Amino acid sequence: MDAYSRRRFGPLIAFAAGAACVLLLTATGRGTPARDPTALAEKASTIRLGHLASPAPAPSSPPATPSFWLGLEPAARLYHDSGHDFHAFRNLEPSRLAPLTYAAQEYIWRHQHPTNCDDVEFIVSRGHVKGNGIGSILHVSGFHLAVALEKGRVFMWSDEAGEEWTDPTTCGDKANWECHFQAPSNCSRAHLRAGSSGGGNSAGAANYQEVEMHHTLMGVSSPTVPAALRALLLAEAPGMGEAEMKYWWRGQSVAYLMRFNHDTVREVRRMRKDPSLVVVAPDNRTLAAGSSSVRVPFPPGLVHAHVRHGDKYTEMTLQGTARYLTAAQALVIAQPTAFRRVLFVSTEDEAVLREAQDAAKDGWSIVHSDIKRSNRGPLAQVLDLGKDRAGYTTRTHLLQLLMSLECDAWVGTRGSNWNRLIDELRCIWVDKCKHPYVEVGTPESWVDYNW
Repeated sequence: MDAYSRRRFGPLIAFAAGAACVLLLTATGRGTPARDPTALAEKASTIRLGHLASPAPAPSSPPATPSFWLGLEPAARLYHDSGHDFHAFRNLEPSRLAPLTYAAQEYIWRHQHPTNCDDVEFIVSRGHVKGNGIGSILHVSGFHLAVALEKGRVFMWSDEAGEEWTDPTTCGDKANWECHFQAPSNCSRAHLRAGSSGGGNSAGAANYQEVEMHHTLMGVSSPTVPAALRALLLAEAPGMGEAEMKYWWRGQSVAYLMRFNHDTVREVRRMRKDPSLVVVAPDNRTLAAGSSSVRVPFPPGLVHAHVRHGDKYTEMTLQGTARYLTAAQALVIAQPTAFRRVLFVSTEDEAVLREAQDAAKDGWSIVHSDIKRSNRGPLAQVLDLGKDRAGYTTRTHLLQLLMSLECDAWVGTRGSNWNRLIDELRCIWVDKCKHPYVEVGTPESWVDYNW
């Protein structure tokens, strides 16, 4: 890690005596002035799109947005289709997002939407090997998207990418990531051509290459930021180190690839509005039982903790529940008018919820979703909860992700890919990049992460 990254990522700051150490990552930089949204988005139209034969023109102005949607808080917009529309980022203040989000998202969209899909070549991503979690798979796929941008190819999902996170009842005939997310391109598998030495229209070389998890693909090594975006990024933030640029790109890539489709939006909105799925401690009753009420979205000032346990002990030092609680308490002590004594907890470990509820005191409330959990590895969790409901289980995970973005501060460890998704998307899907993220893990858990 270079000297700048050590200065930026390394310092651990204590909020109060005895509190857990925290790391505050402010991806937008210090004192970044507000930029003209149109000018920032138009930067993307000046980037040469590699060797892509027929790039799409820069998208026109956003379509008319329903007035009710603009009146919603950014996190609440994610429970509507418009919140996952390509143009949604244009309704957020750029100075509160990750740097160059407008330009990066527009650049990716143009590249992925050629005017003639018959003129392009493709990278077809299988993602990561099966058994890995959603965050890990999508971060690996972000590298595949970078390779596609570098090589002038269009990124597509393979038929089996993410199939373990689907089921026929939830997904119908979409047995890959398109069960949950929008298709990454206007091109379809009908445009893929297998190579043939015979005559006729099928003759010639294949126009696609299937890829999976490798650190080098087609001469491009991970980590990589597409060259055109890297140049813009260094011009915008000339002191940014390699580790930070990698982190920035992982965020931009997953923000594009994970845009929810209509069915997913509809289902997570239904679940979010179901009061029986929300539990508040210390009385530990669901809102449907009339114990209290929690606004949808959460009121301002909530803190979120994602406690990653399960099989993650094989890759990082697991942190106990008390460490997360101490860090959340320190946030409120340090900024008592900014944050509430309310902690939303997500985890695969039921014991964490019990421990958090037992520790709730001094006016603290613990909020969590009443969903089924299994304290094992990501794929084992799905199998434990029923392969025939894998798609539904996945959407309960995606609900937890959106609920985390409703909060205004976060406690977690970036050694977990899911925690990194939260940290990345708070800077792109919602405009909370300058809000605090408290790192409770050990630095070696995440500084040198692979993906």
